Amino acid sequence: MVSNALVRTPHRPPVLSRRSLASAIKQDARGIAAHAVDCLLLELETYPKPGLVSHVDAGSHTDMDAGTLRRGATALGPYLCALTEAGAQDCDMGRLRVIGIEAEAAMLEATGGINNSSRRNLRVGSALCRSRREMERHRRDHCSALVDRGPTVGEGKS
Repeated sequence: MVSNALVRTPHRPPVLSRRSLASAIKQDARGIAAHAVDCLLLELETYPKPGLVSHVDAGSHTDMDAGTLRRGATALGPYLCALTEAGAQDCDMGRLRVIGIEAEAAMLEATGGINNSSRRNLRVGSALCRSRREMERHRRDHCSALVDRGPTVGEGKS
């Protein structure tokens, strides 16, 4: 006999090993960085932007166009991911600086030496780092609260 009745089991948050936690952080970082690159590319599609590069024209720029900005934004993806991971790991400013320098070098290589808003791009990276750091702190605080709270009403009953 098959029953459609739901069996109520006590909810326990999953216990993550260091390895699975690192994997979860990496997966989150990839997703967050992909969204950030999408945002940089969407900003390019905004029109009109007097004087600025868009998908329609180069604005007042003679050294770059939409293709240049697309290549630059795409080149930043792995570094935005690294900054997001670094935020989750609460890395110091020295590590963040190294990632930023590497990101700028990758962008310049992808664009043929054209600096297409590295300050804006690194502000995005900085925001990702801070956001992921806060997400990780919140997760740790939440997990600590669950452990400190002990069993909830109804747990342990069959």
